[in-house]
Amino acid sequence: MGNISTDCVEFRKTIISLGVLPYLLKIAENSTNSRLLDPITWIIYNLCMRNPDKEYLRSAVPTLCKIIQTQKEHMILTQSLLALFQLTGSDQAREIVINSGTLPTLVSLLKNYNLVLPSLKCIGRIAEGSEAHTRTLLQAPEFLTTLLHLLDHRQTTLRKEVCWILSNLVAEDDENIELLFLKETFIEKLMGIAINDEHTVVTEAGHAILNLVCVSKLERIPLLYEKGILKTLVTLTNKDSDNLILLGLEGFVEFINRTAGISYQEQNLQDLCFECLKESTLTFSKERLNEMTNPKIKEKISLLHNIYLFREQTK
Repeated sequence: MGNISTDCVEFRKTIISLGVLPYLLKIAENSTNSRLLDPITWIIYNLCMRNPDKEYLRSAVPTLCKIIQTQKEHMILTQSLLALFQLTGSDQAREIVINSGTLPTLVSLLKNYNLVLPSLKCIGRIAEGSEAHTRTLLQAPEFLTTLLHLLDHRQTTLRKEVCWILSNLVAEDDENIELLFLKETFIEKLMGIAINDEHTVVTEAGHAILNLVCVSKLERIPLLYEKGILKTLVTLTNKDSDNLILLGLEGFVEFINRTAGISYQEQNLQDLCFECLKESTLTFSKERLNEMTNPKIKEKISLLHNIYLFREQTK
């Protein structure tokens, strides 16, 4: 059955239609025998792959959570984690993971070299959830400390996953941002990645930086400036990528819109923002604007240009 389930979506649908899943789950629930659990978790993982019928398969989530908490075998854990990642795209499934007490286990598995990536993917699913889900995740023991450590990991894929998680954690909730501020060097390290890392990692870090600008409370904006967020946005606008340029420009627009009348050490933050923009290769000249081919980039540059001219005329 495991071999058949690896073949194609139609074969996987056939296996599901035969009502096999409840029997597999019953065996898994009542067994600790790794020789049984290995093929069962392999089949469940295979059934999840590119299968649109995730709702039916989500009945496996409680069993997978139990296996993850109780098993030590590497292959069983890997298959269970990857299956859980496939099935936790809904708030209901996230609730099951959290209420089952699996979250601390997922965090502890981040320290396991062989299991860190599938564990990180599962945690990423939780981070996609509601404010309550992300708050629970941030308050999990050692979670932020472990995540901070993984930002230095040598594997690009892992650093990308961590930045994706951070982007989701700060997407809607300033209280989550406050927890990151309380963790020393977290914001600075994220900015450093957005400046210096590989393209795929920078993209995720750039989204996190933009979310920091958009979601942080106004009283936190001067602290973001102090930590160097404008220089980070300048670096993004100087990257050789339309997506990264847009992230940087959107960050500047949001920063300017949110800092009207706000000062840092008796200097107007909007003035400081435009001073930083002068370091960008995207100048405010009409010639440079005409050179741009991406309409979204042209729109953002034109908007910044008009804001700048209006401020100069009204001084």
